[in-house]
Amino acid sequence: MFRPVFFKMDLDALHKSLQDQDWIDSVTVSRQWPDVLQVRVVELQPIARWRDSGFLNQRGELIRVEESHPVLNQMSNLSKLSGPVGQETQVLGQYQFLSRLLAREQLKVTELSVSATGRWQMKLNQTLNVELGRDQIDEKIQRLLWLYGRRLKNQTSDVESIDLRYPNAVAVRFKNSANNDEKNTEDNAAQAA
Repeated sequence: MFRPVFFKMDLDALHKSLQDQDWIDSVTVSRQWPDVLQVRVVELQPIARWRDSGFLNQRGELIRVEESHPVLNQMSNLSKLSGPVGQETQVLGQYQFLSRLLAREQLKVTELSVSATGRWQMKLNQTLNVELGRDQIDEKIQRLLWLYGRRLKNQTSDVESIDLRYPNAVAVRFKNSANNDEKNTEDNAAQAA
């Protein structure tokens, strides 16, 4: 049976119409003889949140979403990345690199940011703040993994932050360090009196 609509259908217009839809990464449209129209749609896969304005896909491309869009709440479990405009691909690459390294200790990068001056910071497992600094990130992460595996793994809930900006050292701040300092000051004052 001859179907004139099948042959007259504008495949380019159909392709463009589908490609312009939200959350569509790619579309292929083709005719197959005698009367089949084949449409293949690949959905966008957000890898991480970008600031408060959207998501990054696997290529580091920004998917903008209005602040009131319900998908923001649905994707709140994705890691949050931020940095200067135009550095989305670099930040995503660093996120993927750090995630692979830290996964061997069951550490998850839940936030990663880079400042306009190139200073990197991250949050692990939603609670542990880590200052990375501007350079030698790989060496600093190796130092963090060594320290974490040998000293901090069983104390993670007590650690507030880790500062890796030093060339040959690591500074660890424990959550109760302010209380401990205050208590030690009070004890020293009592002993002096």
